[in-house]
Amino acid sequence: MERWKNCQISQTHLSKQFSVVLYNVRGLLSRLPEVQDLVDTNCPSVCALVETGDISSSLSGQWFPGYHRFFTPGSNSHGGVLVLVHNSITYAVKYSEVNLIALTIPLGLCTLSVIACYSPPDSTLPTDTLKFLLDGSPTLLLGDFNAKSIDWNCTHNNARGRVLQNIIEECELHVGFVDRPTSKRSKNVIDLIITSFPSPEVSVLSYGTSDHWPVLFTSPWFTSSSFSFKEVR
Repeated sequence: MERWKNCQISQTHLSKQFSVVLYNVRGLLSRLPEVQDLVDTNCPSVCALVETGDISSSLSGQWFPGYHRFFTPGSNSHGGVLVLVHNSITYAVKYSEVNLIALTIPLGLCTLSVIACYSPPDSTLPTDTLKFLLDGSPTLLLGDFNAKSIDWNCTHNNARGRVLQNIIEECELHVGFVDRPTSKRSKNVIDLIITSFPSPEVSVLSYGTSDHWPVLFTSPWFTSSSFSFKEVR
């Protein structure tokens, strides 16, 4: 917790909590209107969309106004990660590879690393990349890792879950606990928000037609008063 103290800013100068939405959209192009509505309704500071499919030449500029967009393709036609960052937030791309994007965001007196990842069930977890990026700085690790563990409220453990759990323990991270599945096809939590501070506030949103539920992380930090959002009517 000590390393997070510099992220706190006097609340008298603040107006909007820093929040993140994670959503496995299972094909973004077929769900663009609902994802736009999800973003408009929740107004997240950052939105990580995974298993987007190949949208590199198909996503027009009319979608997600007010947000910077950064996309990395997947290892197959189903994969891919799109990260949206609100226009008022300064950010830099730290690293990207297939199915993974890492950004840095100045927050108060510290810099937050945001890592968004999709790991298909027929692939191996990008353990070397994750260990490289998890360098001890304040971090949010978001994604569908297809990793199951009873430690984050799945019905059983699998090999990927054990690998991810080892990384979490080695890097002193914490999984945001949710009380119901994020998968609609099972009773498992496979869409995870993992942080380097304890007891992250995470909730599952009952929204959308994907076979996953979106997940919302609400942070203890606030953005500056210049942070403005589109009014939704």
